[in-house]
Amino acid sequence: MRSSCRLFTLTVLLGALGCGGGSPSNSGVTPSKPAPKVAEEASIDPLSDLKAARAKGRPTPSSSEPKKADTFEDVQTKIEGALKSSPNSYSLEMGTARFYMNAERYKEAIPHLQKATRLTDRVFPWIALGDSATLSGQFDLAKQAYQRAIQLDPGNSRVMRGIGQLYIAQQKFDQAQKYFEECVKKYPQNTKLRTSLGNLYIVQNKPVKAIEALEPVVKAEPTNAEAHGFLGEAYARNLHLEAAIKEYEIVTKLDPKDPVAFGRIGLYNVNLTRYAQAREPLNKAIQLDPMDAHYYWALGDSWLLESPDDLHFEKASQLYRQALNLSPNNEKALYSFAMGLSRRGTPEHLKEAIVYFDRLIKINPNDMNANFKAAEAHRLLGHTEEARKYQAKFRALFDKGRAQNRELYRKAAFKDTPASYMSLAKKAMESKKYELAITYYQAALQRDDTLTEAKRGILEAQNRSGLLNGGNR
Repeated sequence: MRSSCRLFTLTVLLGALGCGGGSPSNSGVTPSKPAPKVAEEASIDPLSDLKAARAKGRPTPSSSEPKKADTFEDVQTKIEGALKSSPNSYSLEMGTARFYMNAERYKEAIPHLQKATRLTDRVFPWIALGDSATLSGQFDLAKQAYQRAIQLDPGNSRVMRGIGQLYIAQQKFDQAQKYFEECVKKYPQNTKLRTSLGNLYIVQNKPVKAIEALEPVVKAEPTNAEAHGFLGEAYARNLHLEAAIKEYEIVTKLDPKDPVAFGRIGLYNVNLTRYAQAREPLNKAIQLDPMDAHYYWALGDSWLLESPDDLHFEKASQLYRQALNLSPNNEKALYSFAMGLSRRGTPEHLKEAIVYFDRLIKINPNDMNANFKAAEAHRLLGHTEEARKYQAKFRALFDKGRAQNRELYRKAAFKDTPASYMSLAKKAMESKKYELAITYYQAALQRDDTLTEAKRGILEAQNRSGLLNGGNR
């Protein structure tokens, strides 16, 4: 299912262009003085000028004629034609920008937003310009736009959110976190900033912090479906699946057409082994978004994990195949299906399982489990040579992982004390690594300068290495 990691944009908010500057609500901030209103600002419909002309008597299609849906190119032609007839229309420039932003063609929106900034001294075109520049990868332009916006309206939460999103788009997550935390500290009641910070914490896999940021949002705005969704994911990442399900159930009531919410409810019920209960929301998610492979995989798991009988296996198989038809490299579906096939144990099932294990290994050559299961399947089929190859790769990966874990454990268990360095120094002496021993003895002395044993150790190591009297090693 889709991740919650995403940049916020103004495409939804562009419908409110005729509103005020957008300073943080309930933040205690005094809004900046409103800019003079532009004549065309009453309407932001990109075709409003055309409609006005028709109202003055130009011919229009008969109401009895069937209407044909306009294509993107049709609307684009009409908009560009309207702009040529009214080259200085603020509402047309902003409406055209909205048209391109809604189509996710942010680069094409930028010239219209740049012109709009010259037709008004309001903040909104600058925010939209920053968003479009961010989403089209023009980070210098985005920075300039947000800087101008913050000058026009220092307390505007949309500008602050845009600046934070610019950091995120540049993969500067630490800077984004610091910036959003400062904004929330300054405006603790601002729900937009809290939502942005909570989303960022989820991206950074900091669920506890995300929960702390988002719980006040849903309390202040109980109908904020987006915030409930983020909070649900934060609960899930913190392994509070029951709480996560409750949040996503609220989302489904607020937005009955959100497939992600239904999908998450189903998935978490599978994780809680409530397989039958998981199926209704997963089927609903598939109905709403039939092209997302993850829903088929999770629904397949609800059948396969409930019972190993033939009926459950066949239902699960059909769903896994649907998932892999949509996404051939979906690792979750590949694993579930391959493991289910290998457990059946027949030659036909084992051969198909090997196909999927091989695909997993191609995706990730260091997949230890896939190599082990492929070796096992080949061995059951009597493919001795093939089994040996996969087993050798598994053993190499296993030994490498064990060595890495041992080193991690050693680092985690190491205590920065004089005794620890004395122990390391003695081991270095035993291995005749005298320079290393000297380094450890010196570290011990730095932590306890009364250690005569360390002083003697340094002299002994220097003697043995031939360094004390300038001798050769």
